[in-house]
Amino acid sequence: MILNRLRWEIGYRASTIRRMLKRIPERFAYARFVRRNMQGSSRFFLWKLGFKSPFTAVIRGKKVEVRDERDRIELSSYLHDVFLHSRFRMGEEYGLAYAEFEFMKKQLRFYFRKELTQDAIEVLEWYFLGGQYEKLKAKDRDVLDIGANIGDTAIYFALRGAKRVVSLEVFPVTFEIAKLNIQKNGFAEIISLLNEGAGASGSLNLDRSLLASRSSEAHESGGDISVRINSLSEIVARFGLQDAVLKINCEGCEYDLFSGASGEVLRHFSQIMLEYHYHGAGSISKILKQAGFSVKIFDREYFYNRDFAEPRCESGFIFATRQRTSSIELSRGVG
Repeated sequence: MILNRLRWEIGYRASTIRRMLKRIPERFAYARFVRRNMQGSSRFFLWKLGFKSPFTAVIRGKKVEVRDERDRIELSSYLHDVFLHSRFRMGEEYGLAYAEFEFMKKQLRFYFRKELTQDAIEVLEWYFLGGQYEKLKAKDRDVLDIGANIGDTAIYFALRGAKRVVSLEVFPVTFEIAKLNIQKNGFAEIISLLNEGAGASGSLNLDRSLLASRSSEAHESGGDISVRINSLSEIVARFGLQDAVLKINCEGCEYDLFSGASGEVLRHFSQIMLEYHYHGAGSISKILKQAGFSVKIFDREYFYNRDFAEPRCESGFIFATRQRTSSIELSRGVG
């Protein structure tokens, strides 16, 4: 117990430093953008350092007078929006915001709720521009995508050559936006999108209007929509998945999903990549190793969450590769 706590405390401090270091390139990019695109940038930076004398800023032909802190905050917000536009072509349609960009020589447009713009942009940058899921070999394979969000990873895997993508999104509003993105980008024939979740087999009653971000965890809310929750064995049997690829980002459902999955079910996947939340990688890593997978854990983050009895939490990613499995074993099916 003492050693585990010491390991967590060391990890927590290392995570804090790592998060600070990760922000440095982004802040430099933002500072370069402001310096190159705004007249009065030096006065803007001096204000942030405490030298608060009034100034006039001009960016993209727009003149902004900064006389007090409120003006400075409004200018910062406007600069941030312009900075986002410099990396993506932004707009609005159907009462939603959207971002356009090119990936693998295809023009993509993703819709999202306006209030979740920052969240959506981070996701698109991370998955498409940052290569978060490049390790997964989706070409000519079935992909099971648990945690579709706005359809970003489903479309990513389709572009990477997946034969079929089965994608689950538990939140009704997010599911509708994901469906729009899949249809508008031309992947409806490859991607099977379901308004369902994964974990311990059962159902959840969710509010139809519940707005969820990529970090939202699904809980029973007594709403008017009953959403099916599938075990991994149910999904494998239902869609006949064999030698498939599994991606999971479902904000906590991963623990129930793996605790209820047999080694035989897990070996229907050649590669598995998941983001684990809150309770560490130990239990899932053990299950995967027992099922015959090599396991790598990376991007560990340590943090406090006062909602839990044990507030010391750990999140990160697990990448697992199935060791050689015979076709006879796979053909046994799922019981």
